[in-house]
Amino acid sequence: MNRLQILAAWTGVIGRPGYSAGEWISEPGMMPWFRYFPGTARFAEELASCQWTNPQSAPYDLAMIADLQAIGSANEAQIQAMLTAIVRIDRFNEGFLAQKLGDGTILAICRRAGVLADQSNPRAASSRNENT
Repeated sequence: MNRLQILAAWTGVIGRPGYSAGEWISEPGMMPWFRYFPGTARFAEELASCQWTNPQSAPYDLAMIADLQAIGSANEAQIQAMLTAIVRIDRFNEGFLAQKLGDGTILAICRRAGVLADQSNPRAASSRNENT
């Protein structure tokens, strides 16, 4: 599987009703912090292992992250730039990745990755559609 297919495979996980990325933990005398559930941690690890998050990728387009319609026309480089931005913002704005998982942004990106994967490999898309 290529990295577009791997990212697209997360659609079934993230798109499940009731999917939750994690929870805020608040303890007396400590700053609140966000604890990602294991599935979300695996998602973030897979982004890194497939080199979706690269600080040297194209400039971040934060407007595209906020526009689900624009995500629907993103190319692979733009997907990488958006995912890099989301992961980097999460380092300084804890819970941002969870917010983007919760508001449909990451799901839209994963769906777009699936479209691009199908376009690059029509035979795989055709056989997948026959099995559904």
